[in-house]
Amino acid sequence: MLQEKKKTLKKEKKKDPTSLVLKRWFFGLKKEFSRMTFPTGLQILRDFITVIVVCVILASLFFGIDMIVITIKH
Repeated sequence: MLQEKKKTLKKEKKKDPTSLVLKRWFFGLKKEFSRMTFPTGLQILRDFITVIVVCVILASLFFGIDMIVITIKH
C-alpha cells in the first residue's frame, strides 16, 4: 500500500510541477506574514515627530545658508 502511494505521488509530481511550486510559494508567504510585526501607535507617533523635527532643522539650515549667501552677494 505504501508503494502504491509513492507511485501515485511520483505521477502527480510529473503531471504538474507548477502546482508544487505554487504550494511552496504560498506556504513561504504564509510563514513570512506570520513573522511580520507592525509598529504600535506610539512608535508611529515618535517616528513622525522625528521626521518633522529633522525637516525643520534642515530647512532652517538651508534658509540660513541661503540668507548668508544673499547678504554676501549684495
